Amino acid sequence: MGEVNPEIAAITDNIELEQLHKFIITANSEITEEITNIVKNLIDKLAAVFGDDLIKETLDYLAVSRRGLHISDLGKLLGESWDNEKFAKASTALGTPIVVAYDNVLMISAPCLKEVIFGLINPAELKSFHEDIAIRMTELPISDSLRSTETMFHLLMSDQFERAAQFLAASVGQTITNSAAALGGYYAASDENKSNVLSMLECNVENRFELFRRYINDLFLSLAKNNTPENAFSILDGVESSLKAVMGEKNTLDNILLYSLLLMRKATFALHKKDMQEVKNNFDISIGMIERLMSQDPKPSDFSLANCDAIFNIGMICLDMNQEKGAFFCFDNGFKILSRREENNTDETLLLLSSWYVSVCRACEALKNNDKLKDYFKQGKQTLKKAISSKATLAAKNPGLYQIDKDLMVMYNDFGDLSFAAQMNEEALAAYENALIIGERLSSALPDSIEMQVMPTITFDRLGRMYDTLKNTEKAESYFKKSLETRKKLKTKAPKDVRLLNDLAGSYHNLASFYLQNGRKNEIKPFLNGQLDALKDSFEALPSDQTVIPWIDAVLTFGDFLASENFIQESLRTFQDAIKDMQKLAGARVSEPVLNRIATLHYRTGKIQITIKEMAPGRQNLMLASDLWKQLLNVTHNKHYQESIDLAQELIKDLN
Repeated sequence: MGEVNPEIAAITDNIELEQLHKFIITANSEITEEITNIVKNLIDKLAAVFGDDLIKETLDYLAVSRRGLHISDLGKLLGESWDNEKFAKASTALGTPIVVAYDNVLMISAPCLKEVIFGLINPAELKSFHEDIAIRMTELPISDSLRSTETMFHLLMSDQFERAAQFLAASVGQTITNSAAALGGYYAASDENKSNVLSMLECNVENRFELFRRYINDLFLSLAKNNTPENAFSILDGVESSLKAVMGEKNTLDNILLYSLLLMRKATFALHKKDMQEVKNNFDISIGMIERLMSQDPKPSDFSLANCDAIFNIGMICLDMNQEKGAFFCFDNGFKILSRREENNTDETLLLLSSWYVSVCRACEALKNNDKLKDYFKQGKQTLKKAISSKATLAAKNPGLYQIDKDLMVMYNDFGDLSFAAQMNEEALAAYENALIIGERLSSALPDSIEMQVMPTITFDRLGRMYDTLKNTEKAESYFKKSLETRKKLKTKAPKDVRLLNDLAGSYHNLASFYLQNGRKNEIKPFLNGQLDALKDSFEALPSDQTVIPWIDAVLTFGDFLASENFIQESLRTFQDAIKDMQKLAGARVSEPVLNRIATLHYRTGKIQITIKEMAPGRQNLMLASDLWKQLLNVTHNKHYQESIDLAQELIKDLN
């Protein structure tokens, strides 16, 4: 939990802190009036010591932001009130930092704590906070990731619709995608919001097709996460009406592709509803529209890049629905059109074409369709090389724009991956070596950026896996170790950076797997232990299902390995120590996957009764407990046989 700063120890209440720690560390915590009061009291006490403006305004801005703010942003927003050192000292009041910093971005680490602080803000002031952040975001460089992801959200939330429309019209590339994602979530929130979005789309004639396409895709992702299939289906029906209102009902190329995409998304939700007739209806109409369009032999020059992108989108959705024939029909036609467009030598077309060759080849690799993989890679190899050459020329002309170098490194790594998958090992090695040269250049140029320092390790991992597959164990081990040592050093600079901790766990895992596959079991233990420690640090830095589940899985893997090597007591201690850590979650609303893993930990220690009791109330979890009981009965010579029978009878009684 860490030590409370002595300067503020006198103003904190240990009992309140204990309750707050339990709240922060617990997944899906319920916000109670008591917790709200504890947080409010602590903020008031910190404000009394460090200044009202510094503490309250900083926390308010961070709570209103979605992905945090640069330290320099806070300096601009708070003016003379901002003091980075003071705030860093105040943020340790909880024993673990309120905020975590990575590459000079500050954010509230625990989502549940952020929600409490957000709830304390005067609703009348919210728009003002959003407006301040939106203005600051538009002042950031175009390449800044927060500008790309956050500007549209804050413009919408502060009702700056005219500025939002202007921002959309001037946006390109990833910023359009991110802005459409913000539009999707905003649109779904209320009827008033729907009207505002449609007005904005009507203003943006030039970007209208692209915005609607991105909008449909990102709205789908939002609906899939936050709605039942029935609700999502209903909302998409509303989008169809909106589409007709804005785009009209003529069979233009834009409209055919948009309707086809929308119908495919509806088919996906119908699949979730298990309404197979609805799936077939929407899928058949969608693919039928594309087939009729292609049967007319349209001119490639009639298709915009966004039109081509939409065809590939539809193909990928087909793959998600296990409709490979429809998918490859879309991919084949998409590649044919893109490669024949008059402007196919422009950088923008080359980059789009190469990115889709990468995506489609990766999809074929996942499907284990090696024939299609080799076919598409053979088609796309020269295009990929041209795109890399074009990006390299751009990087040479703009030596200070490190984002271009980063993009180029990603392209080399992609080319290496696909060459290796297509068994073109020499080309793969050359691509990885070029990627590594760029990664090391970025690392040297930006020594204070954790993101850039970690770049070479991405290629180290790939080279390790390649040489391992080629049975060159000496080189494989060398690259895996380089990756691990680099990430270990970076951890000393950013001990709470969750992404780095997860990457570090990956390096430990790679070496453990390497030693296991090469019959060197006596060398595995420290690397499994290192993976476990890194994932535990990740969970403590940012408590959530996304961090606790990998940690418990690593506990189970390590404990099982120890048991298999006859380190029985050490295995038992590993499970017992994890159970003690998990006691922080006692009495909380724990998600089902976490619950199952905690139960498995108890099962490993032979605590069958506790295993059953760990199951949360409710029919579904009782069914899971019943399944566990059946498993226990199948264990030969189970010494808890009668106990299991008694528990089973209780469960059956509850289920009835």
